[in-house]
Formats: sequence, C-alpha cells, structure tokens
Amino acid sequence: MDELDEKIHIAFINSFAVIIHNKDAKELIGADAGWFIHNPKYDATMEEVETMLDYFVEIEDYEKCSEIKNYIDANTI
Repeated sequence: MDELDEKIHIAFINSFAVIIHNKDAKELIGADAGWFIHNPKYDATMEEVETMLDYFVEIEDYEKCSEIKNYIDANTI
C-alpha cells in the first residue's frame, strides 16, 4: 500500500469511527492521522456513508459493511 492509499484508508477508518461509533474526531486527530472522508464538523451525508460502504465492500471488510448497512437502514425514511 503506497502512502496515498494508506492515507485514504485512514480517512475511511476515521470517518467510520466518527459516523458509526460516534467517536470524537478530535480524539482521532494526531500526528498524520487527521484524515477523514467527510467534514467531521458536520453530520455526514448519506452519499458519504454510501461511499464508505462501497470502500469497505471493495476491501472486503464485511463486518464494517454490516454496521454501515445497519446505520443506513436506521437513518433512511
């Protein structure tokens, strides 16, 4: 995994923690770890959540996919 791919992966992991597990983004920001796929100052859009789901499907992290799908189902009218 090259440096850019690693930062993208960290961004998805961090956004997952903030969106799905309600972690405080400030706790995740450290030396070279302050990457997110969404702006953590605001609620994530459903499009951002679906992008996150697509990413975790692509890397075959199905446990996270299940949690994201549950989040989508709970937050869709």
